[in-house]
Amino acid sequence: QCDWSSDVCSSDLKLSPKGEVQTIRLIQTSGIKNWDLSAARAIEKSSPLPLPEEGGPPEEIEVLLQPKDDG
Repeated sequence: QCDWSSDVCSSDLKLSPKGEVQTIRLIQTSGIKNWDLSAARAIEKSSPLPLPEEGGPPEEIEVLLQPKDDG
């Protein structure tokens, strides 16, 4: 049984000026390889990220992903 509350993975993203994800670097693993891989795929599919109304996106951001516990 998984303790979803602790299955967080953290990734550092480098973005292009258009908000496209250029690189994903895993900072903290959840300990579950498939969850970490699924999180990276979700980030890739989100590219390009929405741009702020003023200015461009930050060059680098950190993303924390955690499964939702519906129980």
